Amino acid sequence: MLKGKHWADVGDVETWPTVPAQTDDSITRELRAILAKKAFPVVLGGDHSITFPVLRAYDVPLTLIHFDAHLDTWTGAPGNLDHASWVNRAAQLPNVKHIIQIGMRGLANDFEAMDNFRKIHSTLITSEQIHRRGVEWALSQIPKSEKIYITLDVDVLDPAVAPGTGTLEPGGLNFFQLDDLLTGVAAKGQLVGVDVVEVDDRDHSGRTAQTAVRLLIDLLGAALH
Repeated sequence: MLKGKHWADVGDVETWPTVPAQTDDSITRELRAILAKKAFPVVLGGDHSITFPVLRAYDVPLTLIHFDAHLDTWTGAPGNLDHASWVNRAAQLPNVKHIIQIGMRGLANDFEAMDNFRKIHSTLITSEQIHRRGVEWALSQIPKSEKIYITLDVDVLDPAVAPGTGTLEPGGLNFFQLDDLLTGVAAKGQLVGVDVVEVDDRDHSGRTAQTAVRLLIDLLGAALH
């Protein structure tokens, strides 16, 4: 599916760990340069805070499809952007028209997170619903959209499949469930970008990173055929 496509590694975005706003500006600036070339961005994190400055670089209406174990709608510190509150910021962007959150589970999705989730009026499809009702049902809950951006936190997978991430939650998706969901979402509209985040180095077997790469290849093959 990807044969004949031209790929370029544009390197790492310059970051300032102690100045997150400057890092965010750097990410947005680099993404705008990539989009100006009519290229398709594949962004590899990093923690999940990077998705907000990526989304900010687009000047077209987007449906955001968010795969994660966590809603990421906790109340962040004033002026701060972190991996646990970025969805609140993304929901305020004028170009983000719809947010669909898939795979959430666990005690970390507490009353505060749920309260903020209700305020942004996103659609939620939990991992338990997917286990009980199936992938086809989950895909039926996702409307057709003109332009889609996918953000994939690897912790949406069960820890048995992807142990190399920072916040493990039992009861996650298996490889085939997530693979089918990703390729199914690619048929819902034009995919205009994707990021994969929260892969860390605690998994010395390398299987978390290998699984993330395989999912990304399958998604791109479905979207860019």
